[in-house]
Amino acid sequence: MTDLHRSQYRLPAALYEKLQAAADAAGRSLNAELVHRLEASFQPASSSQAELQELIEQAVRRALATPPAPSA
Repeated sequence: MTDLHRSQYRLPAALYEKLQAAADAAGRSLNAELVHRLEASFQPASSSQAELQELIEQAVRRALATPPAPSA
């Protein structure tokens, strides 16, 4: 990454803390974590990710369509 654009962004404190914790867990700097996550967001989803997403959406639709069971 030879071409760099220096930027300054405002983040909610809670989001900053989550990002910092994720960076620490991954052994990355906060900047590297942000770059990693942003780059990943532009990658096409793998077929397994797409399949998992579809299964989740189907389960949610079924759950929303099913009336709750009567309480005892």
